[in-house]
Amino acid sequence: LVPQRVRGQILGRAIAKTISETEPRIVTARRTAKVPGKGFHTRSWVLRKGDQASLHGRAVLVVDAAAGHGTTIDRLCQTASAYGASSVAAAVLISRLTDTCEQAFARRLPGGFYWLYHLPVRPV
Repeated sequence: LVPQRVRGQILGRAIAKTISETEPRIVTARRTAKVPGKGFHTRSWVLRKGDQASLHGRAVLVVDAAAGHGTTIDRLCQTASAYGASSVAAAVLISRLTDTCEQAFARRLPGGFYWLYHLPVRPV
C-alpha cells in the first residue's frame, strides 16, 4: 500500500520486485479533499473499490519514501487495518521520526516498522 505520490510509488515498486518472484499487487491510496476550515490532519486516505477488497485477509506492507511526522504512515496503516488486512507493517527509505515514535510504530504494527536511513530531525 503506497500513497499516491511518485516517490512512494517508485519505492513501492522497487521493494515489491525485490521481495516477490511474481508480480505483486501495489495498491495506491489517494488523499481525500481538504475539509474547509479544518487542519491538514483531518484528511484521510481512500482506495478504489477493487483495491479495498484486495487487502482483506492479506499481509500488507505500507511503503513511503520518507516519514517526517508519521501521519501518512499512521493513516495508511489504519486504512489497511480498516479494510481487513491480517497484518500490517511499514517501511520507509528515510525516517525523520524520533526514536520513541519509531519504537511506538514498531510495537503497534504487527509486522513492524523499518527504515533504511534514520535522521531524527523533525521537519519544520
